[in-house]
Amino acid sequence: MFLKSKIELDGVPTDKILLIRNPLNHQICQLSHFNKEPLIVFVGRLSQEKGLDILINAFLYLKRKQMIKGYNLYIIGDGPEREKLELMSEGDENILFLGYQKHEAALNYLAKAELLVLPSICYENFPMVMVEALLNGCKILVTDHGGMKEFASLFPQRVFLFSFDRDKTRMSINLAGAMLQALSEKINEDICDYENIYEWSDNRFLERITEVYYDC
Repeated sequence: MFLKSKIELDGVPTDKILLIRNPLNHQICQLSHFNKEPLIVFVGRLSQEKGLDILINAFLYLKRKQMIKGYNLYIIGDGPEREKLELMSEGDENILFLGYQKHEAALNYLAKAELLVLPSICYENFPMVMVEALLNGCKILVTDHGGMKEFASLFPQRVFLFSFDRDKTRMSINLAGAMLQALSEKINEDICDYENIYEWSDNRFLERITEVYYDC
């Protein structure tokens, strides 16, 4: 709906816009299928707008304050900021840069992780890794703007928000507190309990495409 609202602001009539979710080829998973580890992950491009410096500072802050113990932060992906981010991590043994991973390998990390964090400072429309994380039993923590905020409203027991701030130090502290809160949350229900997840199924995608053709 976030992108739809932006298109409407450009003057496109609402009745000319149809929202169709990108489908995922998946089988809906249950929590009992996963053996979770004390692991926090980021998946995406290592570029400035993704806010990785904020995530690293938040993780190091929690470690210095001894507020999390035994957790690792895995950063999956590559990009122009990698060298700078590696220097920022201060050689911390609990922060691992895994570089580019094939899709199946990235999903395996999501299946092990407790928490996916996407600390983007830019507007994101709808990163599909959020749905993939959801289906792999992850809790998800995202910045409270753009399409990611919409996703949190659909799955409030699984997806958590933290406050964007133009001051990166304050934003890191916001994120640190939100990470602690998200990690403390206990998830008991299976993702298949959510009717909303059907919106990302192959069947729903075909239904919506068929509707478009019949309406033409």
